[in-house]
Amino acid sequence: MADINTAETPPVYRGIRMRDGKWMSETRDPLTNTRYWLGTYATREKAAIAYDAAVYYFRGQGASLNFPHMATVLPRPPTSSKEDVRKACKKASLLLEPSIGTGSSSLPTHIQLLPTQIQAIRDSPLDCYETWMEANCTYVPF
Repeated sequence: MADINTAETPPVYRGIRMRDGKWMSETRDPLTNTRYWLGTYATREKAAIAYDAAVYYFRGQGASLNFPHMATVLPRPPTSSKEDVRKACKKASLLLEPSIGTGSSSLPTHIQLLPTQIQAIRDSPLDCYETWMEANCTYVPF
């Protein structure tokens, strides 16, 4: 029998909740049990990555993160003061800001092209991706 609920449910993230139409994030320091309010955010994903930044700072590699693949790029506060932790969380939320001109919500992407690939792009029509990729598909590591 087919599932009648075809609506996709939004992801559930740790350390966030909605309050007054905004997503808020908070956690506790595991050593002192002190509550840290991490801020309010426009999206659940921004609140979730803010939580990740704080939890990763307090718990290290053993932390349960919402976005574990982003652990290495999370900003770290210089101290455990509430203000420093909150600032690092705000910086973490900016990791999900769209890159200028891309319209995507992800980390900036860096690509490296060979001079021949760049020239092929310049010489070919914009709708002719296959032409320059087939002719110049040498991988150049960063």
